[in-house]
Amino acid sequence: MNFFSKIKVLFSGLSQDRAKIYGVIIGICVIIICIAVYFQFFHSKDKEIIWTPGKITQEEEEREYDNLRNEFSNEFNNSVRRLGQDLVNYKKTDASKDIVHTMYNIDLSSHNNYDVEVHIPYINIKGDIADEINREINNTFGAKVNSVVQSKR
Repeated sequence: MNFFSKIKVLFSGLSQDRAKIYGVIIGICVIIICIAVYFQFFHSKDKEIIWTPGKITQEEEEREYDNLRNEFSNEFNNSVRRLGQDLVNYKKTDASKDIVHTMYNIDLSSHNNYDVEVHIPYINIKGDIADEINREINNTFGAKVNSVVQSKR
């Protein structure tokens, strides 16, 4: 029994209209799967990176690494993105500083032991919740910095 006769047996108990509808649905699913496979492996937004296993040169890998590092640095630049909120409504603990600013800038290094560059943020809003968050940040990250600095190899 070949493939088409097996399919015919499956659809034999159905009416003609229902069999056509199932056939169309199965065809659409197959087309969608083919499109998904194409976009997953062969299509690239910037047409620079195409999936070809084992064909990446050292220069391409370094260029991709530099691009990723620059994108990461642009994304995490220790600044607050303002989305148009009115900043006048916030009561700051220090009116001269921004709502979120860096409280501690730590840059320490020890030969063959550690190299630490830390910028611990501070939420500059009056209130119990902001104070609790600031305490938690200091307790968590300040303690981690202290443990790294006091560690010995």
